[in-house]
Amino acid sequence: MVIRKVRLRSYLVPLRSTLRKEEWRQERWGLFVELTAHEGRHEYRGFGEVAPWPVPVGERQKLVVDEAVQIAQEIKDRTYPVDRDALLSRLAVEMEEVSGAVRAGFETALCSLAATMTGQPLARWLNPDAAFQVNINTVVPEFSDGGAFFRQRLEAGVRWVKVKLRREAVQEDLPRLRKIVKEAQHPVLLRLDANQAWGKEEALQNLKRLSHLPVEYVEEPLRADELSAWPEVHQKSPLVLAVDDAMRRDPEAILDWMRGGYVSVLVFKPSTLGGITAAYFWRKESQKAGARMVFSSSVEAAYGWVALLHLAAALGDPQTAAGLDTQWLFKKKLLPESLFQIRNGALTCPGGPGLGVVIPDEKVKITDEWWI
Repeated sequence: MVIRKVRLRSYLVPLRSTLRKEEWRQERWGLFVELTAHEGRHEYRGFGEVAPWPVPVGERQKLVVDEAVQIAQEIKDRTYPVDRDALLSRLAVEMEEVSGAVRAGFETALCSLAATMTGQPLARWLNPDAAFQVNINTVVPEFSDGGAFFRQRLEAGVRWVKVKLRREAVQEDLPRLRKIVKEAQHPVLLRLDANQAWGKEEALQNLKRLSHLPVEYVEEPLRADELSAWPEVHQKSPLVLAVDDAMRRDPEAILDWMRGGYVSVLVFKPSTLGGITAAYFWRKESQKAGARMVFSSSVEAAYGWVALLHLAAALGDPQTAAGLDTQWLFKKKLLPESLFQIRNGALTCPGGPGLGVVIPDEKVKITDEWWI
């Protein structure tokens, strides 16, 4: 396939809320990537999304745009294979030095274009045996009708619940956590996010206090300045620990810990950590280390979220859940409502070629556009 046209559009989508006050923005900013190739008289398009998180502003936003425009200029008129292994091998080399969010957006666009040209959904292009159903975890939102939202998710069969712990004493969280478990009409597993709040000794004490609950894992218990204590805390913890935000800061340290047997769960966010080729790399490393890999969203507005659904279907563990329940964060959804129908605790991948969705221009607030 020869890339004949590249279109970049910067978008703004109003946010309802976020889960962390320090990352709060009124709008989600990012870039939609659209690639066009021709075969005979037929025109094919592939889509991706550059979705950095936290949302960049000012000079950092300009750097993202400049890098995306540069990559667009480089790939225009290049010929790429449509074969999965050949294309992924090429991208692993070609995109190695590109920042995570930009790399994810362009890899998704190229791979979805290849899938479209071969008439396959992206999930099946990535893995012919991919199941189209993806279990998801939900959250307990802190807004006025959050309780009703949570009950609807439980009634739809969701069995995994992510809860962000408050930074104060864990004792204050315990009644809330017990209430969540009690309100569920079926057994649930808690995914607790400590947001790097504790020192080593405090972490061990708090993990012990939480150990009587049905906890699947606890994310990021250690403060950034205490991360060196991770192997010790991992060994002593009565609960399974998961790595998440530390992946952005020091992936080399995480890889060393994983190879040393100190990572049990890796929460992987493709949209910020390098996209499809990075997902393959970390999946391979996780499997070698006996660790579980959980795919999770970075609050993508549209194409990035659908790509994550396909990726979780293709590469995720069917016995666990992906962190895909983030579209409620937007005041206005760009994707069809049918994509958000939860049945037996799972979402269903679109079955059309490529990503299986195209967002009409009139649905998006576009702030700038580049044709290359």
